[in-house]
Amino acid sequence: MTASVTLSGLRIEYGHHVAIDGLDLSIREGEFVVLLGPSGCGKSTLLNAIAGLEPVAGGRIEIGGADMTRALPKDRGIGMVFQSYALYPHMSVERNLSFALASAGRPKREIAQRVADVAGMLQLTPYLKRKPAALSGGQRQRVAIGRALVREAAVFLFDEPLSNLDAKLRNDLRVEIKKLHQRIASTMIYVTHDQVEAMTLGDRIAVMKGGEIQQFDTPEEIYHRPANRFVAEFMGAPMMNFLEGRIEGRSFLWQGQRLDLSGYGFRTAPQDGPAVLGLRPEHVHTTGPADGGTALAAQITLVEPMGPETVLWAETGGETLRIRAAGDIHAEPGQAAALAFDMPRAALFDAATGERL
Repeated sequence: MTASVTLSGLRIEYGHHVAIDGLDLSIREGEFVVLLGPSGCGKSTLLNAIAGLEPVAGGRIEIGGADMTRALPKDRGIGMVFQSYALYPHMSVERNLSFALASAGRPKREIAQRVADVAGMLQLTPYLKRKPAALSGGQRQRVAIGRALVREAAVFLFDEPLSNLDAKLRNDLRVEIKKLHQRIASTMIYVTHDQVEAMTLGDRIAVMKGGEIQQFDTPEEIYHRPANRFVAEFMGAPMMNFLEGRIEGRSFLWQGQRLDLSGYGFRTAPQDGPAVLGLRPEHVHTTGPADGGTALAAQITLVEPMGPETVLWAETGGETLRIRAAGDIHAEPGQAAALAFDMPRAALFDAATGERL
């Protein structure tokens, strides 16, 4: 059981403040879509509107092709997992899982079968008789997910479900949610401010800012071809490097250097003028010129060993660049380096609008 979700011209207001204005979004059946962005960007507001928990001032919400704009939450065919576990503390895991089905008057045999199936899927069977206080944070969140799953909803909504967990539990449960989607193939909409969660979970990601979707695409496309400087800056850790210069012909001029743009894929015909060059840390190399590029003299200022990789900070031309290098590289602060840029993999942005060129 699964359904598409379509938002058309959605508008959400709080008094005189317009949180979302004219937003369109189309989610396919069985798709895992992540709403990603900084705090206050409107992602949870949007999720709550889909759930029917947020009043809509204008536009239309369709679930499975049916107009659900004014429908009650219980009539929308959704299951929701909140940031807080929101479990009934006096009930066992089994009763937490079965409560919604029992309240709906479903047959006891059906309830028992659904609870058993979901508990097995989420590895909760040994804990069915325990109460939430006797569970770990990860187990409680699995119960919260299970409570949504027992309803056999057409769409599942997740509002930052892992933000209260420690790093290891977040990683473990992220994998479990990914496996869960592969197993049940239901439509899932997931809100997070964590780009790692977004990149690893989503079939597509909607990057939001100020109540607007900046880019809606696959994780690969968003990371490698960001639509604007905001998306480029928000996605990726360490953050993308930005150099302000200008385009002249098929070159980018920066600090007296002429960087070759012949291998860059412009969206439209390039025009001379101010621009910003964006380079991911893995596209800055310390091994000298690449593809006929020009080596830039630099000095290492900081070394961050991270096991499989090392992040170097280097100064050149009055700018500090972040470089993702191999984990076994030998470098130390004060060391001289020759840098080269992988220009075909760079990103160019309009200096005034921030849009990708």
